[in-house]
Parts: sequence; C-alpha cells; structure tokens
Amino acid sequence: DTNRSVNAYMTDYFIGGLEVSDTMELNSASANPEADTSRVGMLDCGATASAAPEAVVQGLISAVLSKDKTARIELDQSARPYFRFGNGRWGRAVCRTHIHSNVSGNPLQFSLYTLPNPAEYYESHYASTSLVPVLIGMDFLGKAGVGMMIDFATGLAMMTKEPQPRIFQLEANRKGHYTLDIVQYLTKGQTCHEGQAHVITAPTIDPEAEEILAAALKAKTAKAKPKSRPRSFDPARRVKADPRDPRTKATQWPCYNKQTPGTPQSNAWGQWVKCQCCNLRMLYTPRKGAPANSTESLNHPTVKKMLDDLHEEFLQMMDENTAPSVLDEFQDDHLLSETDLEVFSLMSNSSEAMAREARAAKDYSYQTMENVLMEVHRNLQPLASNNRRWGNSDTTRLLLGGYSHGAFAGLTKNTQRHQELTHYINDYLAHHAPHHAWTSLMISFNCGTTVHQDHHNLTGSQNVLHCLGNFEHGGLWLQGTPPDGFEVTRRRLMDGNYSNGYVVNARYRFVTFDPKIPHATQAWRGFRIAISSYTTRLLPQMTREDRAQLRRHGFRLTSSTTTFSMNQAVMMPVEASPLGGQDDDQSVSNE
Repeated sequence: DTNRSVNAYMTDYFIGGLEVSDTMELNSASANPEADTSRVGMLDCGATASAAPEAVVQGLISAVLSKDKTARIELDQSARPYFRFGNGRWGRAVCRTHIHSNVSGNPLQFSLYTLPNPAEYYESHYASTSLVPVLIGMDFLGKAGVGMMIDFATGLAMMTKEPQPRIFQLEANRKGHYTLDIVQYLTKGQTCHEGQAHVITAPTIDPEAEEILAAALKAKTAKAKPKSRPRSFDPARRVKADPRDPRTKATQWPCYNKQTPGTPQSNAWGQWVKCQCCNLRMLYTPRKGAPANSTESLNHPTVKKMLDDLHEEFLQMMDENTAPSVLDEFQDDHLLSETDLEVFSLMSNSSEAMAREARAAKDYSYQTMENVLMEVHRNLQPLASNNRRWGNSDTTRLLLGGYSHGAFAGLTKNTQRHQELTHYINDYLAHHAPHHAWTSLMISFNCGTTVHQDHHNLTGSQNVLHCLGNFEHGGLWLQGTPPDGFEVTRRRLMDGNYSNGYVVNARYRFVTFDPKIPHATQAWRGFRIAISSYTTRLLPQMTREDRAQLRRHGFRLTSSTTTFSMNQAVMMPVEASPLGGQDDDQSVSNE
C-alpha cells in the first residue's frame, strides 16, 4: 500500500505522521470542501512542530489580516528543517512563519513551518481543498506553548499557560479530529480595520555554509604566526596637553578646560587619551624604545579660528527663535536618508522602523503610539527593582532623555539606542500637550508605583502622565482636596497612616500635576502602558552639548506658556478613544 501512513522521525525535527498520498489528499479533510479552512488548524500531538503548505499559510495570514490590520508577520528564512511525508517522500521547509497580534489587548503569537506546495497544486485540475490543513504540533500544544489540556472524551480543553485559564469546547471535523480556530485564538473576537501590517523577513543563514567558514577560519588561525607582544609604556616620558593649544584655556568653548577623557587609543609607538567633546589630546605616553619624534602637532591659531567660527554657528542654530525650524529641517532630511534606512532596518529593530514611519507620516494617533510601544515591550527585559516606589517587584520600563545622579547629569544610553522612538514620543507629546516642557521620559509597562514624591525633578516644573493600553481603572492618585466632580479616595502612605486624595483618569488623557505632591498608581486590570514626561533637577547645570542633544532628540526644554504653581491636577482636552471607550471610574481604591 503506497499510501500507508508512516510516523517519520529525524535528527532535526519530526513534523508528524502526515497521512499524505501522491495527490496530497488528506484523509481528514473538512466535512465541507467549499468551506474556508485556512483559519482552522487540526490538533496533532504526534507532531513536534506546527506546519502547513505555503498556500495554506498564505490563507491563514490573509484571514488574520482581515480581522487585525496591524498584525505583524515574521518570516524566518534561516529555519529550514527537513521533513518526510507519510508516503516516504522527503522535503524541506520554506521558512518559519510567526504571526503576532495585539488586537485583543494582550500580545499573542502563533508559529508554524511553511512547507512547499505539492507539484500537483499548480495543475489546473487540482482542488485547493485537497491541501493539508494547518497541523498544530507540540510546539504550540505542549509546555513550551500554551500548555493545552484536552479531554478527548468530551472535546473540552483549557490553555493552562494563560493568566486566567478557561474551559472551552473544541470543534471536530467529519473524521473526528479536533480542530482549533487560529484566528479566533489570536484576536479573541476583536477586530481592527485601521493601520497596516508589518512584514519582517529575517536573512537566510545556511548552517552548512557557516560551518565551512568557521572551519576555514580555525585553519587560518592555526597557521597564523603568533603576534609579538607590544612593548610596555614609558611613564617617565608621559606628555600632557600642549599649553599653547587654545582648548586648554578656561575661557575657550566648548569645554572651558574641563575636558572629558575618552577611551584610550594606541598603536605600536604609544598610547593617547583625547577629550570626547573637543578632541584635545589630553595625554600621550610613548612606548619604551619609541623615538617619539613624530607625534601629532596642530597649528594653534588655526584651531582657535575654527573653534570661534564653529561656536558662532552653533549659537546661531541654537537661538530660541530659529532653533525649532533649523532642527526640523535637519531631522526631516535625516529622516529620509537612505543610510538611516539601512541602519534602522526592520530586520534589526522593528520598533525604531515603526516610530520612523509614524513620525514621517505625522501620525500621532493613540492607536499608532500604542502599536509602537507594544513592539518596544516585546523586546524589553524586566528590570529587578528594590526601589520602594516600584513595590519591590520586577518591572519593565525604559528611561529616555536626561538624568540626574548625585552631582552628575547627562543623557541615558537608551536615548542613543532608541533615537527614532525618542523623537517620535516627543513629537507626539508636543502635538497633544503643547504647553508642556520636559527633559526626560519614563515609559513603563504594567508598572504600579506606591505613594511617593519626585524629589529628583526640577523645582517648579510639572509632570505629564499619559496612559495607553487595554485596561480598566489604574488612575493617578493625588494627595489633597478633590476638585469639584471628584470623590474622596483614601490611600495608605508608606508610614502606615491613611491620607485623603482623589483619582484622575489618565487613559487616553494628558494629566498635568505637581511632582512634589504625593502620588501613586491605582490598581488596574489588563495591560497598562504609561508615558511620564518630566524635567530632571540638574537641567540648569547641564552642559551646552547635553542641552543641544536633548533638543536634537525632540525634547522641549522651555514651555510655550507661562509656568504656574499647581495644587491640583489639570487634564488636557481629549479626543474620542480610538480603541473604544474611556475609563470614567475616578474612585478606585488600592488600599
């Protein structure tokens, strides 16, 4: 019997016992041949990984996009294991496809291997309903996936890895095989018909080719002659900066003789240390035996003229009346450059690419911002925190912009790593809250805070809190007398005493408040994203270069309106929620 089913095992992957004939007609086809089965997968606990022919995968992607226009599709072309059909024929997977959807309010994913279509598929007489459906394997059903528990007598099932597991009924086809609606699993019945899908293609990496290259490199290394050890440095001949250089003067811009040493550099003749800002060679140490008769020497009058011309041009660009237009023109040109499109490609950092696209289109909608931040959250790792304000729990958060630590101030490293994201969030806030000034951004995901005050914020400045996500409650609690229309809400302080206050809803709103007033996060249900913008306390002591960098990243260091003292929160007018409804509960207690 040439069509006999065979359980095919191999060293890489076992796709499963595919009961496939020469015409690829599956014995367990749907009861209705005309029905769209692309969204339905058949449970196969004998398969190590989920898989389906290319045409079926395309149909599944189309079915998901018909419900969620913002879904993300990843095609990993480096994952191409070999497999065997039930009739003994061998093949190789085209790629591994990952389908992501956030439309339900929680990030969900389904992954499967894309198999090549059978040769008969391209003949005119072939019926597409004869294709093998999606076979859902143990990578999804098992402990590495959703941990599905199934009662085969009744068809009742439960996904044990979900935060709140529930029992549901599995459907069965005419052969009695249990099936799962993959689109329903990803979307939970929710729909989103706005936005666009993001397709990310990972590069193809041939393991055999990589193995050959690694062996060749190893052989080259074995034949290479060991390098001679460089001579040690001679500290007795160490030379400091040339005092004739104008950059050593206390009156010379930009360092005013307060240089910041950079990473030491060296060659066969010596080692030198230069300033990270003005490039002054602060120290030179020759190696023992080196003649040191041809070291770097500059024309000092030329350096002085260059610094004066550069300073004048810099001050003109940074003038408050012209800086915004100059910077906007610079950043528009920078945004559309082909070089940056390669540096911030979708393959390397999808959140940066999404932020770039949104800023280029001037798309400052809540839905777009939420999609961008959900992509950021996918790539962030939780941070362990022992700070009392975060409740001594692991938190997922991102600090962008300026910081103050003791007597030191500057920009966080994440600001440089997430340049497009930083600029997009700043433009988004300036669009919705043009009155506000800020130097720093705290992006937090499902992070609650206990009652605290922001002592490290600049005195006289204000905070703006803005929340996104699919959640209920989770408002901002502020200590004090409630304004008209707000109820009194008691909250326990860190010392154990209770204090009166009120709750302000920040979901799809921009709430301005005094950071010196004790405040905290109320309890919530769902996935809560918070954007908090504020001014760090050492802004007046920051260097001109740090201020210029903040402006280049889109931070607004000065307010467009008069700063005033605040005793109560102020909510900016808000447009209708693009995600459906507002949370109007202002009196949720988290005692």
